[in-house]
Amino acid sequence: DTEWAIYPDKTADWYKEHGEALPELAQAITTVEANRSYVVKLECVGCPFRVRELGEMLETWQDPPQDNSLLLNFTIEDGRLLLDGKSIAPLAPMPLDLTAFQTAANLSQSTMDKMTEMQMLDRSFNLGTKYGCFELQYEHSLVGTGQTGKTWVQFDITGAHITGRNPGSYMLDKEDQKMVQLLIREQVEPSDLYIENIQVVERKERVQPFRMECGNLALLRTEFNPLEWDYYGQFGTLTRSWHL
Repeated sequence: DTEWAIYPDKTADWYKEHGEALPELAQAITTVEANRSYVVKLECVGCPFRVRELGEMLETWQDPPQDNSLLLNFTIEDGRLLLDGKSIAPLAPMPLDLTAFQTAANLSQSTMDKMTEMQMLDRSFNLGTKYGCFELQYEHSLVGTGQTGKTWVQFDITGAHITGRNPGSYMLDKEDQKMVQLLIREQVEPSDLYIENIQVVERKERVQPFRMECGNLALLRTEFNPLEWDYYGQFGTLTRSWHL
């Protein structure tokens, strides 16, 4: 059954006309496997909404846009924390291109469950869907806790872009835009990682780094904008010039 991925969602009027109760809405965090895999439905405050009508090849922009969210799949695999199937702890080398599907903010829990069951948020998924897919501009931070083997991984989407046909970009700079942070615990024997805590928080409420004895903050921050990179490297760098 892939109708949920292709056909338009049923409206509130449809449920009323058919005498059916409105479906339960997906939570901000869906547990796929405790301590190992979670899907975050992150509200994209003020974002434009990408739509693909049934039978149409070209995606368009809804006007006015409905409230919408971006789906982020955080999973532990082979001792690494993955997002969009790519390692973010430890952080893979730049450029680390990450993408996210966009859904209506009122996505139902039943549809979310089907997404996870069919592994739609896995990079191996190749079925065409009605959901737009954005390239992410982001800020990634590793924040020390002062506790052995525990680190906060903070992921803050600062922009969302679609290039190619009918392109568009949006900066997630609204005051009430939220972000994701995960407390990762490293196990030595046998070697593995666990997600001890996962939260969707306002930016001002993010965990702050402590100051180490050397005077530096226990913080490692990386920023990435896909529009600043191409096949040869990051624009304006000597490394890219060598590759031309």
